[in-house]
Amino acid sequence: YPDLSIDAIPNLIKPNYENRDNNKKSDSFNFLNVSSMDDKKIKGLDILLDAITLLKNKNFHLTIVGDGKYKKYYRNYVDRLNINKRVSFISKLEHKKAMLLIESSDCLIISSRKETFSMVGLEAISKGTPVISTKCGGPEDYIVDNIGILVENQNANKLAIAMSEIIKNYKNFNPTKIKKYYKQKFSQDIVGEKISKIFEKYYNEK
Repeated sequence: YPDLSIDAIPNLIKPNYENRDNNKKSDSFNFLNVSSMDDKKIKGLDILLDAITLLKNKNFHLTIVGDGKYKKYYRNYVDRLNINKRVSFISKLEHKKAMLLIESSDCLIISSRKETFSMVGLEAISKGTPVISTKCGGPEDYIVDNIGILVENQNANKLAIAMSEIIKNYKNFNPTKIKKYYKQKFSQDIVGEKISKIFEKYYNEK
């Protein structure tokens, strides 16, 4: 199909533009992961937990939000790796509470082996929270320099390096600039205009 063209339309999320400063909320660096644990492999939690063991910086904590039939498996995985003091699990939250947790965290991590888009990543950016993600599909469409870090898929060592980098260079990930990037690229007005142009283009080609 030589004439086939594809226009990618980002998912819409509820806009949220409250101010967020660049001050750390605590002395410890707080990573966050939001994942369904109904599947053993897709969300890559094994990769993320293996990366935790490789981090030389010990002044951090990872919170994993979610539920599923493999939650006990991952709790046991944490036990086997002896990283209980570095990792905690909480149950799935209603959206408003989840967004508050995203805002209060220092960095969101997407460790998935595969994603179609990963809404939670864009939601984090809308709150000014930087994102580390594997190159798993969707996040490559919105994670750029100074917004987050993309790493090789299924590579715990590269993920650990990215986590260490964002701890050391956190001031480079300015919340105001991250939110500005979201507004300019993914706000409802911007996406709505893009949809209108696609329909207009299609109509004119008829």
